This record gives sequence, C-alpha cells and structure tokens, in this order.
Amino acid sequence: MEVSTFELLVKRIAPRVALPPAAQPVARRIVQGYFLTLSNLETIDLRYRLEFRISLPDNPAQADAVTRILEGNTFLIFDIAGSNNTLSLTRVGTTGRYISQEFVIPAQKTASIELLPDVVRFASQDDPALEIRGFVSLFLPRIFTGTTLPERLIGRPQSPRPVKVLLNAEIRGTFLPNDFPTNPASTDFDQINYSLALASGKALNEIESEPPRILVPGSSVGLELTPGAVRMSSASDSAAADLGAMIAGLMVSSNGNGANLESLNRSLAELDLPVTMRGM
Repeated sequence: MEVSTFELLVKRIAPRVALPPAAQPVARRIVQGYFLTLSNLETIDLRYRLEFRISLPDNPAQADAVTRILEGNTFLIFDIAGSNNTLSLTRVGTTGRYISQEFVIPAQKTASIELLPDVVRFASQDDPALEIRGFVSLFLPRIFTGTTLPERLIGRPQSPRPVKVLLNAEIRGTFLPNDFPTNPASTDFDQINYSLALASGKALNEIESEPPRILVPGSSVGLELTPGAVRMSSASDSAAADLGAMIAGLMVSSNGNGANLESLNRSLAELDLPVTMRGM
C-alpha cells in the first residue's frame, strides 16, 4: 500500500548571494528527514518491507545528480524501544525504486522508521545541496519456511487475511546556524515538524500479505501464484524470463524425486492453489 510522499533536504532556505548582506543571516540551512511511525495491531509478530520511489534527475550528467539519489546520501533507521538499527536500502537497477531490508515488529508494538540525510556530508557546504523527493509504500512480504527444498522455495503469506496497522508520517527539520559546524559555540538551532497526508486518508489501515511465490534457485525471477492465475515476478523491473524454463528449473531443483514433488504439490494444495507438478 502507498503511505505518503516524502522530501529530504540539506539546503539553504534561500540563496545567500541573492540577498542583501543584512538579510543573509536568515538564509540558514535546513536539514529535513522523513519519519514513519508504524504500529502492529495484530496479536502475532509480523515482518514488513518499505519501498521508496524517488524522482530521478532529468539529466544524470548534471552537476547535482549525485545529490538527488538515496545511495551514499542517506540512512534508514529502525527503532522500537531500544537502540537504533540501520536498515539497508537496495536500488533496483537504474530505476528510482529502492527496496528496504525487511524488519519485524512484534505483536502490539510500535516502531519508528526514519529516512535521514547524511548531515555530516552536506552541512558544511552550500553546493551541491541535498534535495530528494518521492513516495513511500509499505508491504507485508511473503515468508520462506519449511524443512524440505520445495517447501523452502515457496513463499507463503504471513496472514490469510489483511492485517491492521496504525500509520503516521511526518517531516521533521532542523535549521542550522550559518557558522555551523565551524563555530562549536553556535547554538542558533530551530526545529519544525509537520504531518504528511496519508494516501489512504486515515491512520488505521489494512495490508494484504504478498501472494505465494515459487523461487527458481539461482534466479531473481519467480512465479507468483493466486487461485486461477500464475504470473511471473522479479526483484528487477526489467527482468525477462521464459515460463517454461522457470518451471523446468524448478523441476530440476527437485531432481525428479517423487517425494520432493509430492511435498511440493502438498504445499501448493495447502495454499488452495490449482497448480500441480509432475515428473516427465
């Protein structure tokens, strides 16, 4: 589900060169980050994933293009009631899509997830400034469990029904003194924060678990399975695969072993999916 938009900044609120000398002190830098509060309202622990889609620069060769992407410029932080943990962000190809590391929120617990600029890198310079905007999506990913190889290749929904979450999205910013960080005695800091409109228009939301997926060993491409339908899916936006080759790969992973195929078909039946595999 889509959550909200976001905007990250480490930038002066106005160009100092365009202001008269007397007005230049007001052109302080603003450091602005994205904060998402997420509550798991269910009575079971659940695993989540975030995805960020940013607006890429029109011209990748432009001077400030490197400050308009997430990698190398930001941190994704996760915290419930202890120390902060850094989550990895993986960019999909050359697109503006970034997939977060999955994280677990225990039953009835609330987490804070923060996408923050690398202040140390940008706070002491005017050019280039950091400026990134996009939108955030929340997922309830399928999980891969089981004791046999076929079972480990089938991603299962975490819940047979939509799960409830509470969401709150905010932008929080800090205005830095003009002589920061060169003057350690400078204390002219101010802060702002404001709530962002949620895409659903409400704080209480329901998320459906991702559908079952069969992985082919050694491939990022899989088969997503829903009753009456089978479709190819991939971690890559541009991946292309032949359906027959994928199924053949899955059969090879079972080594033609009848017991393994029986286990695989039993797993498919438990998911109420009209799909059966057999050796040739």
